[in-house]
Order: sequence, then C-alpha cells, then structure tokens
Amino acid sequence: MRLTKGTRAPNKAATATEAKSREARLVIDRDTVTLLVEGALEAVTARVDLDTVRPDRWAGDGSASFAQAQGRQLWSRLFAGAVGLALEEAVADAAAAGQTLTLRVARGTDTPDDRWWQPFEVLFGELTAGFAALAPGWSIVRAEPLGAGRTLPAGRPLRVLVIPLLYLDTSPPSWKVNYAQVEEEIASLSALSERDERVDIEVVADPDRAGLIELLGDPRYDVIHVIGTGFDGGLGVRDPSSGVPYPPEATTAASVGQSASGGLASEYGSGANVLTGQEFLELMVQNTEPALVVLNGCDLERVAEALAPAGVVVLAHRGVVADPHAAALPEAFYSALLEGNPADVALTAARLKLEQKFPGQMAWAATTLFTGWPPPAFTPPATESDRRRSALVGAETLSGDDPISVAQLKVQIHALNLQKLETLDVQTWEPVAAQRALADHVQPA
Repeated sequence: MRLTKGTRAPNKAATATEAKSREARLVIDRDTVTLLVEGALEAVTARVDLDTVRPDRWAGDGSASFAQAQGRQLWSRLFAGAVGLALEEAVADAAAAGQTLTLRVARGTDTPDDRWWQPFEVLFGELTAGFAALAPGWSIVRAEPLGAGRTLPAGRPLRVLVIPLLYLDTSPPSWKVNYAQVEEEIASLSALSERDERVDIEVVADPDRAGLIELLGDPRYDVIHVIGTGFDGGLGVRDPSSGVPYPPEATTAASVGQSASGGLASEYGSGANVLTGQEFLELMVQNTEPALVVLNGCDLERVAEALAPAGVVVLAHRGVVADPHAAALPEAFYSALLEGNPADVALTAARLKLEQKFPGQMAWAATTLFTGWPPPAFTPPATESDRRRSALVGAETLSGDDPISVAQLKVQIHALNLQKLETLDVQTWEPVAAQRALADHVQPA
C-alpha cells in the first residue's frame, strides 16, 4: 500500500544551527576503558570493574530512580581517577570553544557483550548534574566501526521512506493493542512533510520480504525509516514463501518471548519471516545513497549494530520501548535534524522533548544512535520565505534606485523617520505613540 501526500504549504524560514560537536571517544575493552578526546595529545586508559552493573535489567524497568541508580554506579566505575579528570577537562574545553561534547562509546578489540551493552545512555553524574544524555552541551552515542560515514544532502529537501512492517489488518488482538499508536506516528510524519518544505516523506506500508528488499535497494531516499520489531535477532517481515504465518496467529502469539540473542523468538524456527542484520547490511552496502536508517520498534539494537558498518547512521531502540514513546521520537528527531543539527545533537534535542512529554518515564533511555565521526548534518534548502527575504535585502530600496546594502537601507529608513518627526513637530516617537497608533503617522516609503 502506497500512501501519498498533497501539496505542502510554505513553511517559515529555517536557519541552520551552527552546532559543532567535540568527540570524547570511550573505548570499552574486556578489563579497561580508554578515553581519547578530539584534539588531545594522548589517550587515558584505566582498569574498570563493570560486573556489578546489570545491563539486562535497566531498559525494561521504566523507573527513573532505578535508571538513575544504574547510571550513577556506571559513572563511578568509568570516570574515577585519570579518565574522569580527562573528561572534566574535555567538557571545559568544549564549553570554552562553544561546542557540545559527544561521548561516543566504542567496542574494543575484545569486548564482551555484557560490557558493550551496559546502559551508557543513562550515565548519571555530578559533572552533568543529572543524566548526561539530557545535559546541556552533551550527547551520548555509540560508535560505528568505520569512522567517518555517509553524508546527508545539502540544498534540497530530505527524502525519507517510511516502511511500517506490522500488518495490523491481519494481526492478533494483542499486537493491535501493543501497536495502537503506529498510525499516530505515521500521521505525525505525514503532517511534518505537509507543513515543512525541507522534508519529503513517503510511506509504503506492509511490504512482504521480497518487497522490502526491493525498497531497501531504492537509491532515491536519504533516510530509511522502518517501523517494526526485532525477531530472532533480525527484523520481522512477512515472508509468504516460509509457509509460516506472520504476524503470529492468536493461537501462537502467546508463545512469543524474548530470545537469548535479543528480539523475539518463537516456535517458528530461525530464518522464518526475518530479514537478518547481515542481509540488511549487504543491501545498504549495495545502495550507497541512504545516510540514515531509523529502526523504530522493540529489540532492534542488534540489527542496528550489524547495519552500522555500511557507513550509515542508525537510530534504534534497545530492548523494550513503550509504543507512545516510540511514536513520539521520530518527529522530535527529524525536526531537530531539519534545523541543520548534526545527528548527535538532534538526538539530544529529541531526548529532551521526550522527557518533557513523558516526564519521569525514561521515554528517551532506550534510544541508541550508532554514528561515525563527525556525525552527518543536513543542510536545509532555501525556503520560500528565505528567497523573499533575500530578494528584499539584496535588491529593494526605499527610493527605487539601484540595489543597496543592508547598512545603507538602515540609513535611508533613519533619515525618513527624522523627516516624519519634523513634520509632526516632535523630537521622539513617544508622544505620538501615546496618542494614536504609530502606523497612522508613518506613510509607506
């Protein structure tokens, strides 16, 4: 099913945010952590013990107090001693330079999963006066292995393909309840496209596996946005050739549970109704146009990590995410991205909006971004308002003479104001404004 949108109305002019991030790369190894700050002469390494922090519990708890306790404990182990001092210095240097500081967590050469999947997104410390992911001038992301990645476009609208993979028309009642707000998410994205000429969003709903593969190979899009769920460590998608129903029928839906590898597991068997992370990676290696992939749904962090080596930035959720929280994320993230913010800064803005909308619910905590360095930024095209303002500033005058500069235009306006004051026999505008509207006395120049 292909959903199309109508003609967009011109939106108010956008000014790109001149936000530049400074990287603090935190490499997690089996027994050590290493902090390398962008511009620093050398890295700082320390031994750490992370065994007492439970990475398997934080995401599903949903409690701000529990997340805060986990974040404090993790901060105290990571940033004691020399690593903490180096981080404090990096924060001060970034602030002095007018930059944000992005803590980019990276796998080392031999990083066990229980260390890599620690809840770095909920780091909580005195240096940030709370959760670092929500602190002014901070971002927390994870590193993709290739370093610099693909770039977002400049000077034209951002092209986004949204692919819901939930098949709600044939889903069992439990799925329809769990994903009740997916239509709200699609509607909010369509509305964003309608009102903002900087983005062009197309929705193609519920393709089967072959259709999804075809869509992921389409080079027309800058962003691939998938609404779905993790399944056997991959992405759940209907595959008619498998002979197994998807979504699960009501009689089998109750058997679906968490797999050891992340995502959903059931009696279906490995490979049925799944696009694996490796298959997704191969498709993105072949299709070099998309620079950003958004995986909006539960248990998709392993798909995101598998996909990151293609050089795309990947935004996903770790573990379970509440449907209202997932539905609210995209508009907040894209709105910040469309202002010219790099992806890491846009993520922080989105996390803050989620916290404001769902205070104390940790709605932002499961959101994970894999990015190279520097994170890509979208350069917005000139809007109709921009073009009108440029024409006025660059070519219009009060006297009809040749085009003049802004400074010269100000001088002309000031001279005309003085002339009008003389005709009114006053020295300032105050008595005039007090008697009647200022516009009544000023004739159009």
